[in-house]
Amino acid sequence: MIINGYETSQVLDNLDPDTLYDVSLTAIYPDNTESDEVSASELTLVDRGPSNLRFSDVRGNRFRIHWDHGSRDVALYKLSWVPCRGTDKKEMIINGNETSQVLDNLNPDTFYDVFLTAIYPDNTESDEVSSFQRT
Repeated sequence: MIINGYETSQVLDNLDPDTLYDVSLTAIYPDNTESDEVSASELTLVDRGPSNLRFSDVRGNRFRIHWDHGSRDVALYKLSWVPCRGTDKKEMIINGNETSQVLDNLNPDTFYDVFLTAIYPDNTESDEVSSFQRT
């Protein structure tokens, strides 16, 4: 790409997450001569995961969990839950355009740890976010 000579920065967008990019820069002078090239490499960040876990419709054996998307290209979400200090962890896969899910058939008057991970089209996963809720 060609950038105005007065610019000192440029945003490169639509890059792939967790990818190493090599970037080179050359100045072009009014007489069309070029400077020596300078270059650098940088690794893009991993896509952000979901955030802001919150709960509603809390009842004796169910609740609804809500979250905010971390990135626009989420393919799926992996939702897991387990009673606090329990070992019977359950898991479900949810469509990537969803932002809430009801968990039912839970034990009454029990705290649950809830975990959510975004899964991207290349099958990479975001960092897991978690919260807890009592039925």
